[in-house]
Amino acid sequence: MKPLLYFTGILFSLSLPAKDMIRTSPDVPILGELEEYLAQNLLFKQANRDAGLADINQKPGFKALIKKHGLKLFGGPVIGKVTPTSAVVWLRTPDAAQVKVVAQPGNITGTARTSKARDFTTEVELKGLKPWTQYSYTL
Repeated sequence: MKPLLYFTGILFSLSLPAKDMIRTSPDVPILGELEEYLAQNLLFKQANRDAGLADINQKPGFKALIKKHGLKLFGGPVIGKVTPTSAVVWLRTPDAAQVKVVAQPGNITGTARTSKARDFTTEVELKGLKPWTQYSYTL
């Protein structure tokens, strides 16, 4: 006769309170003011907990802050996916935009467009880089 195996499990739920958000002082130029706005509008006033920049970028308060501080970028640039002959520059803009990255030496250019569908992020690929070469870039 084969032995029977029984599994007895106990299901439980553990609930831990989260610490309060550590905020940047509103006196800190640009970041203090933007962080408070984003916290209020993305975390506390937004029913959708997966909300992103695309959910608030058309609000008058957000547009006013972007204009006040003259922001063209909202995240990045971050360089990654580096190979001996290419690299990708990730960035986020506050609204839909055409972006251009130029690497020197060699005037190596890549362009891409940010869109609401990607939460105003994009990746700009730079091809034709030379191994063991130091590059500077402009956006």
